[in-house]
Amino acid sequence: MPVLTLQVRYGEKHVSVQVPDGANFRQLQEKLFEATGLPIDKQVVSVGFPQQRLLLAEPNAPLSALKIGKDDILSLSATGGSSESASSTSTVASRPVEARPVDLARTRFPILDPELVDLGGFHREPVPGDNSCMFTAVIRSLQLKGITTRDLRGIVARTIEANPNRYTEAVLDKPPKKYVRWICQDSSWGGYIELSILAPHFGVQINTVEIMTGHFYRYPQEVPQDTPCVYLLHDDTHYDYIASRSLVDGSRVSVFSSGDLRVASAAKRVADDLRRNRQYTDLGGFTLQCQECFALVIGQHGAIEHSSLTGHSRFQEISSGL
Repeated sequence: MPVLTLQVRYGEKHVSVQVPDGANFRQLQEKLFEATGLPIDKQVVSVGFPQQRLLLAEPNAPLSALKIGKDDILSLSATGGSSESASSTSTVASRPVEARPVDLARTRFPILDPELVDLGGFHREPVPGDNSCMFTAVIRSLQLKGITTRDLRGIVARTIEANPNRYTEAVLDKPPKKYVRWICQDSSWGGYIELSILAPHFGVQINTVEIMTGHFYRYPQEVPQDTPCVYLLHDDTHYDYIASRSLVDGSRVSVFSSGDLRVASAAKRVADDLRRNRQYTDLGGFTLQCQECFALVIGQHGAIEHSSLTGHSRFQEISSGL
């Protein structure tokens, strides 16, 4: 019998559940109970972006009616108990299915009033120059608590495994199983594939600004204007992120609204200033020096080869006269 495999976030856990093709909501709840131990009467299931909480009066409603498919990632949380269940049932007793939007991203990543952000204070926030710099930049810019770079690598790996039709060898440039093993290694660099997975996972937009060109890359490309977003800086070998400060207490601010064009302009100015000061690495054909063993390599191919042999990842462009 065909089955539907769904990825589920439950607190800090990430689990997979399988239900028969054509299953109803109660069957999904039973599988969630088996996987997490959370009783059915305390389950709150959300889906989609922005997250929509599913309030059902009819447990036999098919999942297809809820627009739940194999590429969806569900969120599971616990209610306060029977009182909430009772009120929910009475509210929707006359309707088989009702969805109430709950913007979990804005709750988890609160956006400071734009008028309270110092538009002149945007700057580059450096992260350690190791093979996990992209993951670290995501964690620090989103100010994720209790989450490690290995956790993010695991999210990427599970998403790829759960979506074989989307993440094919042609997309990954290597067999999916091999890619999953590779990205779970601390020595592997993250890039656009990982960003395109992590952004919707956390319900945010991740913008990458290329220092050398000033180009923006957005993951995902289109989101509602009030979606929380962050800005990463990329120079071919390393990721940092952009931050400013609060005009209220001077605290660091790195989560913004995706529709705030002033922030996007400020982020571009940061990249432009770094480019003018040549504070970037061009891997197209320049001589690079490894900042860990001081070996000299030529171009991107040389840097990648050196990194694969040594695990070193911090390179700096040097002038031809040295």
